[in-house]
Amino acid sequence: MRYHRKKQTIEMTSFIEAVSDGMKKFLSTSGRTTRSGYWWFVLFFVAVMTLVVLMLIGKATVNSSYATAVNLIVDVSFWYLLIVPGIRRLHDIDRSPANALWVLVPVIGWIYLIYLYCLPSVPQEFDIYEE
Repeated sequence: MRYHRKKQTIEMTSFIEAVSDGMKKFLSTSGRTTRSGYWWFVLFFVAVMTLVVLMLIGKATVNSSYATAVNLIVDVSFWYLLIVPGIRRLHDIDRSPANALWVLVPVIGWIYLIYLYCLPSVPQEFDIYEE
């Protein structure tokens, strides 16, 4: 068994590819997400969540228990759907998915995660080659 360096070029992901890939794998933490793919998906998701919140503001003033329930659902879905692609991004930079727990540390943890998510992709170093 010999190991050979795999020649891999990492291409930028387009907005459409990133969103479709993120939607296909929104429950899966396995695999990798490129830097551009992650940030395009985050941009799309934040835009959609902003629209949802703006549409619900009018209904939220009618009933405060309704507003609390909607707020809880939106917050949980927002954080969950941003953590899952973040874990795939951590795989891509060859870091442990446990680093996603930095989101629980206010400000410092968030800054550290943004730093990690901005790191360039690490190509898969070795490809097992058998003759």
